[in-house]
Amino acid sequence: MKGDPNKAEAVYRRAKEAGSVVAARHLGLLLAERGDAAGYAYLQRADDDGDAIAAHAIAVAHSLRGEMDSAEEAYRRADERGDANAAANLGVILEKRGDTEAAKSAFTRAHERLKTHAAHLDPPKQ
Repeated sequence: MKGDPNKAEAVYRRAKEAGSVVAARHLGLLLAERGDAAGYAYLQRADDDGDAIAAHAIAVAHSLRGEMDSAEEAYRRADERGDANAAANLGVILEKRGDTEAAKSAFTRAHERLKTHAAHLDPPKQ
């Protein structure tokens, strides 16, 4: 919802109250961007409901604070839910920790997911 963040917040809140996990994620991201601590709680709820993007956002927040154990856990959740970027970021953490086999596996998952995504961008063959 570009334009009016207050209107977006109201719409996200109504949708979240109706049970939308995606709305909870968007509300969390919007509030977190404003520096509102409640944003993290909404992201956590969306993560608890299985939202990969929310888990990834939580992982990034932990990474930025240097909380690498918590970041790794959140990246793992997002990776398990199919997030290619989370798999790549998890690979970086694992590589830095010296777990090259696990890092290689994470990078391979990221590569395969991105390769599949890229294939959808190719124009249909005539």
